[in-house]
Amino acid sequence: EITAKQLMWCLVTAINKANPEAKLSMPAGAKAPRRVMLDGVAATEGSDISIPPLSRVELANAMIFIRSGAKGAARVDVIRSMLGTDDPDAIEFLEKELGDFRYERRADQLTRLLLAVGGASPPSFWETIDHFLKSSDEEFRSLTAVAMEQLAAPKSVKTLKTYFAKEKSSKVRKNLLRAIGVAGADDKSARGILLKAWKNTKEPLLQTNALLVLGLHASDKKALAAI
Repeated sequence: EITAKQLMWCLVTAINKANPEAKLSMPAGAKAPRRVMLDGVAATEGSDISIPPLSRVELANAMIFIRSGAKGAARVDVIRSMLGTDDPDAIEFLEKELGDFRYERRADQLTRLLLAVGGASPPSFWETIDHFLKSSDEEFRSLTAVAMEQLAAPKSVKTLKTYFAKEKSSKVRKNLLRAIGVAGADDKSARGILLKAWKNTKEPLLQTNALLVLGLHASDKKALAAI
């Protein structure tokens, strides 16, 4: 866990490292967490995944294997092996494959795949999972939003905004907000949503996450003023 004072220290430190010209002063009471990693990324579940891209022959063989009727863990293993391949054929194939409603009946398999997409896939893969944002299962929607944040695909912002406007779960909303802010780091409309969320005192969880992501928008005067 991290306290508000520690969070403020992290935020100011991150902004000053990313934008030295900001020269933000450390607020009174702000202090560093007990454990902090600078100039690096701490390993979390899914973040240490590495899936090398397949060759055209390997990709073709993988699709043939799945189309042949492979089932269970063997099918999921082959699908997972395709997740690092930034190829239009792979994306189109996986859009259809993961669009099969049966995956929502296999929570463990779908969770594994969503973590892998977020941890290892190129940004273009957002189109293979975005439909899970309309799942009836809150956990699947939440995992998908996290994966979309990790993918950080600018083209996904419009879709993320649509689902954010409809979402009722505070857990999913805060993950969608982060995804919007990260994917839309250069998007004025995304920044506007963050600023609006930051001012929303009725949703403190949303406020906190808006403040975190606004650090990516610190070059904007309004975002910097909010921070």
